[in-house]
Amino acid sequence: MSESVPEKCLQIRSNARSTGVIELSLAEADVPAPGENDVTIRVEAAPINPSDLGLLVGPADVSGAKQTGSADRPGIEIPVDENWIVQGAADPATGVPASLDARRQSPRDLALAL
Repeated sequence: MSESVPEKCLQIRSNARSTGVIELSLAEADVPAPGENDVTIRVEAAPINPSDLGLLVGPADVSGAKQTGSADRPGIEIPVDENWIVQGAADPATGVPASLDARRQSPRDLALAL
């Protein structure tokens, strides 16, 4: 069975906004053309593992989630507890934002807390 490769696909995106909201949405993306020795498979659906949800929504409070978007491009906005919002420029030497350094937490500590 030979079908043409679509030019576009949908990707799930997780966006942490400075307003203290994590937004999950579907975005249209280009599908790269397969190379000479590439094999192309068509994926109709793929589950999200429960362990991956922590990476998508992080420290957000899912009890306050609101549906956004439209029927063909649904989305969700989830508020983040203000104690988790990182502000300020990162230290050039460490890459750690000043507000994290002040709380003596590293990005690794935050990841483990999830």
